[in-house]
Amino acid sequence: MLDCIEDGDRCFLTWSFHFRFRSLRQRVDYTTPGATHLVFDASGLITLQQDCWDTAQGLYEKWPVVGPLILENAVDRFLPLDTPYEL
Repeated sequence: MLDCIEDGDRCFLTWSFHFRFRSLRQRVDYTTPGATHLVFDASGLITLQQDCWDTAQGLYEKWPVVGPLILENAVDRFLPLDTPYEL
């Protein structure tokens, strides 16, 4: 966990997700940022947990063969046509 903001029955956390792939018999470590929104009831139990992180750039782009295709499709859908980008 990197940071925590509390406000009454709500909490917002930022964190880093660390993961590892084996690629050509090598282990490659990656990190992607994320955030979690929590809501608690009167007894302190979590009634809502919503996690947010960029799966396209954080995870999918690391997959051989499939990753670049997913990332290219995601970029094409969300960037204006005149925005330059590199894959």
